[in-house]
Amino acid sequence: MKNICHLVLFMPILLLIACSSDAVSSSSNTIIDEKTPDEVASVEPNEGDFVITFGSDSMDRGDHDYYKENELVVKEGVEIERGKVVYYHTPEIAIEANPNLPEQNVARIVGLPGEEIEIKEGNVYINGAKLEAFYSEALVRGSNEDEYFDSISDENLVNREFFEEYFSMNTKKTKVGENEVYLLVDHWWRGTDSIDFGPIEKDQIIGEILGYSK
Repeated sequence: MKNICHLVLFMPILLLIACSSDAVSSSSNTIIDEKTPDEVASVEPNEGDFVITFGSDSMDRGDHDYYKENELVVKEGVEIERGKVVYYHTPEIAIEANPNLPEQNVARIVGLPGEEIEIKEGNVYINGAKLEAFYSEALVRGSNEDEYFDSISDENLVNREFFEEYFSMNTKKTKVGENEVYLLVDHWWRGTDSIDFGPIEKDQIIGEILGYSK
């Protein structure tokens, strides 16, 4: 069901990780990410940054996000914050299950250390509170269930049952360890992430994706 492409690392790196506070607004019922930009920046690599090639649609939200320009700039290390897109080592358990997976991949930090993550009816919940963000629900290239089905005529629609189940998907509650994060791709059914392999150790994050390379 999931489709993963290969990434190429052009230079060796060292991992430096620092934790920061969660930059979201919250209430008793919702957690709202008001900080994470929904557009991919274009940046000049700085000294110490490196460039990867990325050709997967696993982060696509309707504008070929993260792969239309092919090359992405990575900054070594990352301050752990919800919403950041990172480059990480694919867990061995995932590669054992699917040897075709790349050794490194791209996904977004959604769950932070100590949190409990669950997907209910196609929406992310954190410690029982619904996460409201552009990346927090089941989408097909940026379209929600109503938008997706409205955009396709019945005669051109295939696998309707699959997509109905996808948009209303549920997962078990997952506790994120104190030294872990929970990762999701933006286009859930087109990539691999913590839905498949669970939270990953923070030291498995190689760096932060800054944007397309100018």
